[in-house]
Amino acid sequence: MNIAETKVELAQRILSTNDKDLINHFKAIFSTRDDDWWDTLPDTVKDDVDESLKQVERGETITHKQAMKKYAKWLKK
Repeated sequence: MNIAETKVELAQRILSTNDKDLINHFKAIFSTRDDDWWDTLPDTVKDDVDESLKQVERGETITHKQAMKKYAKWLKK
């Protein structure tokens, strides 16, 4: 079955169902596929994420335990 036939079959099945949960499920799938959250981020945020990934690749990271020790003085109540 090619993509065109698959689309027709799916359309027919969606049109013939009264299952609201199934219809809402398809609606949710399509709405999440429409927007790529990465594209909605500001360029400054994208740049920061890219730089962070480069730091990880260079081994410029610390463990969670090290970070907690370093910043413990600000975490005390």
